[in-house]
Amino acid sequence: MSYNAFVHARYMLVVDHVNKILDNYYKNVEETFRILDMGCGDGVLLYLLSKNIKNYNIELNGVDLSDIAVKTAMTKFEQKGVENKFFFKTETVYNTSFKDGTFDIIISSDVIEHLNEPEIFLKEVKRSLKDGGFLVIGTPIKYTEKPLDPMHVYEFFPHEFEELLKKYFANVELFQACDLLHFLLYGKIYQIWFKKVLPFRYLFNFLSLFGSNPFLKRKRYRNELFSYMFCVCRKIEEAVSTPDK
Repeated sequence: MSYNAFVHARYMLVVDHVNKILDNYYKNVEETFRILDMGCGDGVLLYLLSKNIKNYNIELNGVDLSDIAVKTAMTKFEQKGVENKFFFKTETVYNTSFKDGTFDIIISSDVIEHLNEPEIFLKEVKRSLKDGGFLVIGTPIKYTEKPLDPMHVYEFFPHEFEELLKKYFANVELFQACDLLHFLLYGKIYQIWFKKVLPFRYLFNFLSLFGSNPFLKRKRYRNELFSYMFCVCRKIEEAVSTPDK
């Protein structure tokens, strides 16, 4: 898959949220934190975590239904010499083989909109999380009655997504990101002579590769529209410790 500035931005926002969770809740805890990517694909998001989380010991786990994707992830991690412990499994996100309460943090980006049974998925996420553990989950923001992407089964308005997650998690915080105008420009196709080109995609990819991803720019206007949203959720079944000050 070629470089995609929009995908990279979404993944880096997940990395940022995971770093904040570790800094706010586990800063003085000396242990290995187990992270699971539900629907990990070829492991790019987990690889970015391995490169950008340096102050904590983390174990990286990924599950995906595609055996090809899982094998690709394993090969990439071995070739790149990832220092963290890592494990990948070919499994459905509806019913993993992990024991109850296995993970400190579960991440999932661009998965729930593809699922026929999103609530079964969320039940499995909750089961697999430790008490006090966190879910960082991202999905595109819904703007039309039917999904624009034919591969999407469900899309959610922000309030719908937040309410769905509140059925399973006590603490849910929603964030919106990635300017909608940038997203529309990124996919805009122009006909130049006999060739179709995406000039803004080339421009945004170029800027992103040199450290200035337009999708990661902070909003400037109060009523700005966004194309993507994240929720950070916490599983609280019993009393848990408060964040380190």
